[in-house]
Amino acid sequence: MRPALLYNTAKLPRRKLIPNLYNEIIFLLKPDQPKPALRSFIADSANHRLPTDAELWALLQRLISFEEPDARFGDTKKALKKLLPKSAAVETLSLEEHGYSFSHFFGLTSTDVQTEQLSRANFLVSLILAYEDLRRFNKLAFDAWMKTGWRDENLSEARIPKLRLSASEQCWLASAALAVPDWTRLSGSGPWSDDPRADFVATFCRHVMFDFDPTLWEDVDKLFDKGFALWIEHLQSVRASIPGTFLPQIIVLAEGPTEALLLPAFANALGLNLNSMATHVEACGGAQQVVKQYLNWKEVTVLPIVCLLDNDVSEAREIINDSLRAQDRVVTVSAGEIEDSFSAPVFSRLLNLYLERVGCLEPIKLDELTNSRLSRIDTLNRLFKQRGLGSFDKIGFAEVVVENLERQDVPEDGKRIIGVLTEIQDAGVKLRSP
Repeated sequence: MRPALLYNTAKLPRRKLIPNLYNEIIFLLKPDQPKPALRSFIADSANHRLPTDAELWALLQRLISFEEPDARFGDTKKALKKLLPKSAAVETLSLEEHGYSFSHFFGLTSTDVQTEQLSRANFLVSLILAYEDLRRFNKLAFDAWMKTGWRDENLSEARIPKLRLSASEQCWLASAALAVPDWTRLSGSGPWSDDPRADFVATFCRHVMFDFDPTLWEDVDKLFDKGFALWIEHLQSVRASIPGTFLPQIIVLAEGPTEALLLPAFANALGLNLNSMATHVEACGGAQQVVKQYLNWKEVTVLPIVCLLDNDVSEAREIINDSLRAQDRVVTVSAGEIEDSFSAPVFSRLLNLYLERVGCLEPIKLDELTNSRLSRIDTLNRLFKQRGLGSFDKIGFAEVVVENLERQDVPEDGKRIIGVLTEIQDAGVKLRSP
């Protein structure tokens, strides 16, 4: 249920594009410093359209997804490109120009109603999310994102806490402090209304707006310390309802979407919750893609990675094992594919529930499954074609499993995979502490 808020940004007037966009950045600039000149296409933005709610939400979802810094920043540039003329040359913008133009289009609605409180909440969310990136990605990830010219920029106007960071990591925080979308918009109605991540951010903004002492904003270090402590406390209280893609602590690389559906179901049947374990399950699209994704992720993230493979991909398993870090694991489905791991009676019961859903009146008998010399998948394809159903639908079957799985149905392979994740969590996931 959406928390009760003391304000509703949905009722605020629509933003008017102002030629001097710095009028919208209430507190990020030091009052004694001159306002730097931006490019003419920003000053002449009165004729540019604003993003729709759908476009804003699409952007915010990318900002809260688990993605490499370079790819995430690329998403913001693409979103900005859609709103600027082709002559804008977004690729050549400095960090400062990118930040203020981004805030101009995706930032706070221009209004006199609670403007300063809203601006501060937006700023703190962006800053904390950037810090969460620093905790999950290593220095190499930020070095890969940073352009050479950005090192020479004077970003003193970006209010960031004093931390022991490399040049690229400092630029990442500064970029977040300058490029601030309107997170408080999530408190109103929109395409985000039923998303628990939006609820989390909206509730955090509410606390920042109404519970923080105004004098706290004079010291960005104290502000950040208190804001981050509140962020972690609130996240822990609602973690079970928020997808593992949001601030994950464990990554699972699986071959296909079936595993991505079944693993949370296995955990739930065993009395566990992958969301509570902050586990992100990524369907890679085959064993070779699992290898590719692992070799990439292990270079840029400190998070433990679990690679889940079928038992017929020995080459992929060997490549990963040769590169395996101490915190990572490879788990092989001993029965073949994940669908093969169910016992025959359990599989038969779940399969016939699926057949009922698709309107097939002819159930598949247990002995039709067990007496075949073909693999389970090949047997199913043959039986489905005999019934005029085409090929066996793995995804459709997995969806039925999710709805009907009981504790005693969980296969041994499923228990083993969830056991590995539990073991990693119990050992403690070590994030960075910049």
